[in-house]
Amino acid sequence: MSQQTSQSTTPTRELRLRSWARKNYTHPRNRQETWHPVVLEEMLIRDQELLEEFSQPVTMSYGYVPLAPTSFRVLHAPHASVKQPNIAKFATRQRAIHEMMLPVDDEQ
Repeated sequence: MSQQTSQSTTPTRELRLRSWARKNYTHPRNRQETWHPVVLEEMLIRDQELLEEFSQPVTMSYGYVPLAPTSFRVLHAPHASVKQPNIAKFATRQRAIHEMMLPVDDEQ
């Protein structure tokens, strides 16, 4: 909060004015000089933020190529039916884990 504007407004009012300025941002040509100084100051801050945002280089992604729009819309049926999941029963799974942990007999 600036020193100049904090003398004439309360902190709560200043925050409300700054919030209003952000929500109702307008181009500098469309601003009126009769607006509250806090609003004008916040809009100037927003001007600087936008200037910084648009001055950064744009990165292009070459891994994605959009498809040309078409006039037909078709929803095709699935190519293959979905198989039921292969879920082992708890006892079977526990037995398999137990067998994997048994020591291997190398003497055979």
